[in-house]
Amino acid sequence: MSVTIRIVVEDIADKLLIFDEIELHRSDTLGGSYAQVATESLVEDQFYYSIVDSGGDINKWYKYRFHQDVPLANSDYSDPFRVDGVTRLRARQAALSKYGAGLVMVADGGSTSVAQTADYRVKTALFRADRGKGTWLLPSTGGNQGAPRIVLSSDPGAGQFTVSPIWPAVIADGNE
Repeated sequence: MSVTIRIVVEDIADKLLIFDEIELHRSDTLGGSYAQVATESLVEDQFYYSIVDSGGDINKWYKYRFHQDVPLANSDYSDPFRVDGVTRLRARQAALSKYGAGLVMVADGGSTSVAQTADYRVKTALFRADRGKGTWLLPSTGGNQGAPRIVLSSDPGAGQFTVSPIWPAVIADGNE
């Protein structure tokens, strides 16, 4: 997947007095380590720059700075930002943050009709049988991504949910 990052340089004449390019840096997390992924030359009277990051996606974090090799000069980095867009990840994060709703868990196997997890919030003998019956499971990654299924029954001791209708693919260990 690739994304296009758009940067507006309002004071291009002032920037060209010191710098000759924009460096784009990317990280998987907001506070993570950022690596340079692209550069774009500054052009007189050009205020809008589009940089394509072929290895990026809208869940990555970006920041940029202005740079010149000779003599060496770097501006401060911009504030970290993400490319605009709505993803299931952002929707889940918003629901968890704003409403305390939802449960994000990692499946560790199963079949086309059973999702299994070792998540302590699900797998425990303290819960009654069929806890969660009637709720929905929505895999956000893997072969069943975006295929919601209703929970018919559950076995909290085993950490298993039986769903209907069956999924098109087997739940992969750690993949969904």
